[in-house]
Amino acid sequence: MTALIRTVAGIITLVLALGGSISLLGSALERSESRPLEVPAEMTRLVVDNSVGEVVVREAEVGAEPEVQVTETWGLQRPEVSTSSTDGTTTLRGSCDGPTFGKCNTDWQIAVPAGTQIELRGDVGSVRASEISGDLDVDLEVGEVEVLEATSEEISVQVGVGSATVDAAEPPRRTTVRTDVGDASVTLPGEADYRVTAGTETGSLTNTLGDDPQAENVVDVGVDVGEATLSPR
Repeated sequence: MTALIRTVAGIITLVLALGGSISLLGSALERSESRPLEVPAEMTRLVVDNSVGEVVVREAEVGAEPEVQVTETWGLQRPEVSTSSTDGTTTLRGSCDGPTFGKCNTDWQIAVPAGTQIELRGDVGSVRASEISGDLDVDLEVGEVEVLEATSEEISVQVGVGSATVDAAEPPRRTTVRTDVGDASVTLPGEADYRVTAGTETGSLTNTLGDDPQAENVVDVGVDVGEATLSPR
């Protein structure tokens, strides 16, 4: 082994050791903090852009104000959290820029007024939307999406790697679900008819929901690798 190779190998070993030490330090210093954030009562559209963490959204009780609770968990680098509101649109952001060396998560608990249009974007984590009546659009790179008891007219869910579950309490006018790698499950009220387009490139498709080419309600489900399941409630 030449002196140059030994030097390079030594540098690489040192860098890996330092990286591991910093990561362990970040874990040792891990802390978490929760706090409420004020949002306007007249919100009609919600946008959430979250790097890493969990987003849970539900509709507020009748007559109740919208609520937002954020929980930040970090080691060496605290997440950046911001809120803004313009013309009825409230935007919530949680991000971690650069190497984090340990956890850098932003978790959200959100209650919105009935009928609020919702757009959720995430890199890694999970999304759970319950009893939502406004239109819903979810795009998650890695993780799990659950849409439960929805009464939305339009539901769109896209997952890169993970899983997508949609369970609607009322027939949506349009339901779109896409996964690159992972399973997709769509459950809709059985008393309605649906015009269905569904398929997988590598995996299996089970459709007990049926397909009516003349139906006004549209269902579009596509899975690259994984299983697609469409069923009635």
